[in-house]
Amino acid sequence: MAGAGRRPGEPVRRLREAYTARGPADYLLYVDRKLVGVVEAKREGTALRAVEKQSARYAAGLTASQQMQAWRMPLPFRYETTATETHFTNTLNLNPWSREVFSFHRPETLARWMRTAEEDEAAQTLHAKLHRGLPELVEKGLRPAQARAVRGFEASLQRNAPRSLIQMATGAGKTYTAVTSSYRLLRHAGAYRILFLVDRNNLGKQAYTEFTNYVTPDDGRKFSDLLNVQRLANADMLGSSEVAGDRGGPGGRAERVRRNRRGTTAVAREVRRLIDIPDEGEYRAYEVGLWRIAGNGEAVRITSGAIPLESHVSSGEGLCLR
Repeated sequence: MAGAGRRPGEPVRRLREAYTARGPADYLLYVDRKLVGVVEAKREGTALRAVEKQSARYAAGLTASQQMQAWRMPLPFRYETTATETHFTNTLNLNPWSREVFSFHRPETLARWMRTAEEDEAAQTLHAKLHRGLPELVEKGLRPAQARAVRGFEASLQRNAPRSLIQMATGAGKTYTAVTSSYRLLRHAGAYRILFLVDRNNLGKQAYTEFTNYVTPDDGRKFSDLLNVQRLANADMLGSSEVAGDRGGPGGRAERVRRNRRGTTAVAREVRRLIDIPDEGEYRAYEVGLWRIAGNGEAVRITSGAIPLESHVSSGEGLCLR
């Protein structure tokens, strides 16, 4: 992977077969000439959990010349893949764990993680920053229930819980609570982009207004004066957008991308970028991990790994937070 088709200034990703001091690694991963990770490729059906020790052994057992090229030792980014399933471990995290990912991360994503780690050695990743905890919540402008919800949500993130649910009555200020939490994640935890999904167009407009008019408690300026908020439509999503929104229910963008496959469009590229799926030409892109809202209101994960993420969408509503 020599970064064919990349734009000027983008980091380059290269994969090379190599022998380490502890045996032959299938591939060593380079980003901008720095050795940053290892990839172990196995036959389809292989239990990847059993391969993690092999990846760790190669990541820590480089030759002297390889160590001279390494960004850090041991190499922090480790992948195990069967082409239909890919696991990833980022050892920059506290208590690192292996998780299934949609595909290999983009080179610019890895480069950004490297910069973030160098800027804050004490908390090198988003998870580490969340584990450390966010600054004390300023309750001015918040109702007691909203303050409790924000604190409970952040406590869940601090425990590294993968999902959280905030249940509030109609009119209790759910959107304002979400805006408060989003601002704190972007401002204090180093979150890169937030996708805010709604199930009706009018809620998208309402959420956009709520985000742009939100007055930040620590700065006094409006949210949109400090961070970019964008409603997703047919145009490309701006790379500088911090908050993005979209219709997430039946008929919403994720659902339409699943149903329509008549050629790649800007909308498909937006969804790829939001969930970090590489463009076709580097890797085959799939919509694995997207979800839809079923008729009973239950969130259903789309897990098929055989549907190309291609779409022709003529209309749509949404916001983009980053």
